[in-house]
Amino acid sequence: MKKNAWHSVGGFTLLELLIAATIIGILSVFATVSYRNSVAESRIAEGRAKVRSLALANYRAHIDYPGISFGSDNISDDVSVVGASGDICKRSFASNPSAQWPASCLVANGYVDQLGFSGYFKYTVEGSSVACMTGNNSKLGSKYNGKKIYCYDAETDQSTVNL
Repeated sequence: MKKNAWHSVGGFTLLELLIAATIIGILSVFATVSYRNSVAESRIAEGRAKVRSLALANYRAHIDYPGISFGSDNISDDVSVVGASGDICKRSFASNPSAQWPASCLVANGYVDQLGFSGYFKYTVEGSSVACMTGNNSKLGSKYNGKKIYCYDAETDQSTVNL
């Protein structure tokens, strides 16, 4: 009788619990990898929008001041804030359009709003209408970090994806 009472007790065996925990663990790995990829892709999409704004600002500045040239400084959080408030940017392009300006001065001279550069990318302007972004953070993974990811030419409305 005690033997029958022992078998009638409900519950899960240890093996069943281990199998269920393994399945949940495998599913969580797939969910984590998928989440990380979607976060990286959304950051890249945000960066592309910023590149387009920066390229259009670069193009407008060159239309207003054809002799203007920008240095090769990278625009990131710290550079854009320093450049926008630094002495060199307080002068307007009109007073010295032949000087080589840091690209971050586009913010100070009203060609583009403070874009809130995220620190995941570095942004550069090239020529009279092109802006590019390069991976600048190891959190993006080796696929993007240190590589030129995207360029946009505002004059021809063409983009280049370098992946």
